[in-house]
Amino acid sequence: MKTLQKITLSIVLITLLSSCSIFKGNSVSKYAKDPVCGMKVLKSEALTYKYENQTIYFESDNCKQTFIMNPKKFFVPTRQK
Repeated sequence: MKTLQKITLSIVLITLLSSCSIFKGNSVSKYAKDPVCGMKVLKSEALTYKYENQTIYFESDNCKQTFIMNPKKFFVPTRQK
């Protein structure tokens, strides 16, 4: 293989590997799904509520209050690792 091809391949591989969240240590998503309306919400800006030792994220106060009134209708437990 020519030197230029080896260098190009190396750059492509390094770029691909460095973009993977495993190699960045960023495997936890910045987003969550509101269990009431289904919207994707930014965790840092969402309303939250603790239920069964889990943080639930909401798009609006209306969604949060709807969840609080009937959590079993919307709650799906997160799998334990």
